[in-house]
Amino acid sequence: MRREYDHKKYWHKIIPESTKHTQIMDKTSVTYGSKQTTIEHNDAKITHEEIQWTLLKLGSDLGLHMWVANNDRNKQFARNQFQDIPGLLSSLPIQVNERFTKVIERIDVLWLKEDMVISAFEIEHTTQIYSGLLRMSDLVTLVPAININLFIVAPDERRNDVMGEIQRPTFSRGLKQPLSTICRFIPYSALKNEIKAYGPRIKRVPPDFLDDIAESF
Repeated sequence: MRREYDHKKYWHKIIPESTKHTQIMDKTSVTYGSKQTTIEHNDAKITHEEIQWTLLKLGSDLGLHMWVANNDRNKQFARNQFQDIPGLLSSLPIQVNERFTKVIERIDVLWLKEDMVISAFEIEHTTQIYSGLLRMSDLVTLVPAININLFIVAPDERRNDVMGEIQRPTFSRGLKQPLSTICRFIPYSALKNEIKAYGPRIKRVPPDFLDDIAESF
């Protein structure tokens, strides 16, 4: 059974009143019914959990099922538990074969449609970019004709780091498709601004709207 939930609760980031006047915010106005709510984001304070939760919530709003890596299932953002987001799967359906499934289930966030993964997101906040790319590379090695959207999501200032890593011979040599030709980059600012632009209309757009903001290498 699909549960009803409070959208205002899920998109609201709680920021102490006493600190608002000292922080530079990116403000998003979202309308819920007849009431408009301003959502504030502090770019300097963005965490891995915030972006992971944002992608899970976005997948839910798009009417998809989502998967979060098992070791992240009990995490939360702004007191919102990941496991409470409607559409989050408790088990991942077998994808291609068991070996492929064991690799893909370790990726930060997956979006699924009709039990098939359509998009995979690795969030490289402060961790080594190499590890996320290596998981993506494993997927391409196991299924050369892979038909899944692969995304690296990271702070804007890490764009050059991601580009430098993905161009390494490790991620092209021996692969039918070099990873740089099928994996794309989404900067934090573009993700947040796109959500801001759509507002409540986000529920009526197809999942491939991310193509408009994803950068090719």
